[in-house]
Amino acid sequence: MQQIARRGCIVLIILVSANGCNMRLMLADSAMYREDYAAACPIYEQEATRGNVEAQNNVGTCYYYGLGGYAVDKDAGQRWWIQAARQGDYVARENLFANGIMWQRLFEVPPSDMPPK
Repeated sequence: MQQIARRGCIVLIILVSANGCNMRLMLADSAMYREDYAAACPIYEQEATRGNVEAQNNVGTCYYYGLGGYAVDKDAGQRWWIQAARQGDYVARENLFANGIMWQRLFEVPPSDMPPK
């Protein structure tokens, strides 16, 4: 019975890995659920810089509210939320809306992204 259970765990791990599950994000989500922001926020930031949309939204929250030892930086939080929202993250859009950030700003092209004349 134990041998079958072990095989089941191995199969589960393989299936989870095959589906693109990010174990680091799972750890960060678990830490966030426990309100261990000091553990969660750095993982989110690392994954966000690698392009993970969920992490971009979550690190935006860390910055916006100053969680996990991060200084409150509403501009940085908004930038992360906007980046995630532009990629279709619904929760990031809700965060922008809930904090009174205009929808127009979501799709503005910042001057630094404008092509040269």
